[in-house]
Amino acid sequence: MPRKAKQADKPFFLRHWQPITAITSVVILLSGLGVIANENYIQGQISAAADAEFAVELAQLRVEEVSATLDDLELAIQNALEISTEAVGQTSDGKDLEALVADIEKAKEIWVKETTRLLELEAAVKALRQKIDQGTSSGTTIATLVKSVNDAVSSDWGKIVVQIVSLGEKITSVQVAQALWEQEQEEVAAEKAEAEAAEEAERLARARTIAPTSTLTDSGGSTAPSAPAPPAQEVVVAPVEDGENLAYITSYVAALAPNSFISWVPGLCDGYYVCGRAWVGGVNSTPVRIELDPALYDIYVNTVGISVLVHEAAHARQWLKYGSNIITANEGYTGLVGTIAVERMADCATIVKLGYSTNVYTSSCTPSELEAAATIW
Repeated sequence: MPRKAKQADKPFFLRHWQPITAITSVVILLSGLGVIANENYIQGQISAAADAEFAVELAQLRVEEVSATLDDLELAIQNALEISTEAVGQTSDGKDLEALVADIEKAKEIWVKETTRLLELEAAVKALRQKIDQGTSSGTTIATLVKSVNDAVSSDWGKIVVQIVSLGEKITSVQVAQALWEQEQEEVAAEKAEAEAAEEAERLARARTIAPTSTLTDSGGSTAPSAPAPPAQEVVVAPVEDGENLAYITSYVAALAPNSFISWVPGLCDGYYVCGRAWVGGVNSTPVRIELDPALYDIYVNTVGISVLVHEAAHARQWLKYGSNIITANEGYTGLVGTIAVERMADCATIVKLGYSTNVYTSSCTPSELEAAATIW
């Protein structure tokens, strides 16, 4: 029988080659994945750095914006404080002022809170910038800082502007209330001035209660009243506070003539703009009574009223120096006869003190008269 042909054996190496090939493929595949992973890591780092730079840029813009707005709020608070201080007692009911004061306190709280938040944002931006510059931080750290910065940037900062607007509205309300109050005060002052003018006109229309002549003799008596005409323009000599005119007048006369005292006589100057009168007698050191009208406190402190005070004080000083020779001595200085010489020299003594007189008995004096008049002071 013919023998069968011997079958060729299967290549022995195939069984071993397949797993080797598989292992090689895995190694190649893993190497490829490593390259891809490294590239992805690098790309991630680049992306994180870009996000960080963008976050820093936006944050810096926000810091500048908020800083400027906080400056505006601080200025608004300062303005509100000044206006609230000036408006004290200058509004009708004070409610608008109370609302402004309360809003100022609220604005201060907002300024402190928002300034603190701004400082925290600046600190976070600084930390992020440091990480970017170092370039070695993990993506996780950068991402955390970026989120923190972005959250702060995108948060609500609007209450600062809202508070500025609120202060502005309340300032306006106070200023309107203050303007209304000032208008009311002007109306009250006008009504008061009108009433005073009517009262003054009525007083000037009254019959004069004192004679325009002197009763003075060597033994004493009253001087003629110093009753000057109203000034063309009334000017207050001393800025006297309301209600303090009496004290001022009293101390002023006492300083000029310590040997005198004031007697306030109601209605003394009826029919006159202003007046005064001195009563002398006794010995040289006997106190001289100076009569004034209590209705004229405001007039006695103006330029004309002051001249009356000085003129009457001069009579007291004349009596202190000359006593019973008061008429004779002054006749010798002026060349005039009688009590008119005493009145003229009292006006000369007023010129020595003030530079002007009552203009009732004279408006100017000779050098010798002024020299003699100065000796009584």
